[in-house]
Amino acid sequence: MRRTILLTALTLASCGNPPVAPLPLETSDETQDVEREDAPEPHRISFLAGARSLGDEEIWDPVAEELTLGVQYSTVGRSGFGIEFGLIGSTGFKDEVSANVDVTGAVLEGFVGLRKEFDWGKWRPAFGAGAALIAAGIDNDAGGGVLDDQDTSKGYYAHGGLFYDYDSSAFIGVDVRVLTGTELVFDATDADADYQQITLVLGLRF
Repeated sequence: MRRTILLTALTLASCGNPPVAPLPLETSDETQDVEREDAPEPHRISFLAGARSLGDEEIWDPVAEELTLGVQYSTVGRSGFGIEFGLIGSTGFKDEVSANVDVTGAVLEGFVGLRKEFDWGKWRPAFGAGAALIAAGIDNDAGGGVLDDQDTSKGYYAHGGLFYDYDSSAFIGVDVRVLTGTELVFDATDADADYQQITLVLGLRF
């Protein structure tokens, strides 16, 4: 009898305790902070400075080698794909080309395109391509046999570079760029402003 009563009491006691649900796992604040630090900053402002060689030497010969300055904005997602747009200008000057004639050449370019970046730790190769609109001109201070005119044209660009992330908010690098497909007319003479360019890039991420 005692054994029966004891077994009955133990059975009732075990049935009276509900099962304990497992506690949800919580992500620590430190883990979340590490994940945020590892995530790439999607927005970038780049400042470019370098040299450009215009391909139509028959037209640009006195000022075919020009200095280049520019600024570019780009944004990329976690996949490495994104967009870019910016403004680049170049100018060249040569004095006393002939009979005390000074010649100035200039090209101003606005562009927009697609971008792809690769994550190699602190190193970041990047490539881009798109469409450009340029305004170009040659000016001389004496008229005569040297062209003196301005024109605009559309074109297409492609570029590639290698960049190093100096820290979480700054980077440096080198970029090589080409422009093709431009068509200009200077003083009834067909011309173009296609070029090859190399620039040093300093940038900020945010």
